[in-house]
Amino acid sequence: MLTQKIYSTYKGIGAADSIMTMDIDGLAGGWGQNRTIWVMCDGRPVNLEFLRFDNQREFRRIMSGFERHIYNTSCRRSSSGVERKEKTGYISGYLYNGAEVIVASSPVCSSKIFFIKK
Repeated sequence: MLTQKIYSTYKGIGAADSIMTMDIDGLAGGWGQNRTIWVMCDGRPVNLEFLRFDNQREFRRIMSGFERHIYNTSCRRSSSGVERKEKTGYISGYLYNGAEVIVASSPVCSSKIFFIKK
């Protein structure tokens, strides 16, 4: 049980973690409320009422994981990614599976949001 607790804190075993590996068009989080998860199916955003982040901590873990991955892969080659995030409020990059991810915060939007397009 201790191992599972440590793994879930670091890597996560929440709803968003499970959905990211499924065959869907995309995934978004943070729209409207920070706990909402939107699934893109056939180009349409679908919000399932039962599909949410467990808490704000899980949402922050996912967001910081995306930002860390983008900085480590894209921004290591040039500092323009870091400057772009501070000036424009968003940063984009690619995940290990080729999916494009965009993480945005103010001044682009009122709260942090993310979009994943597979």
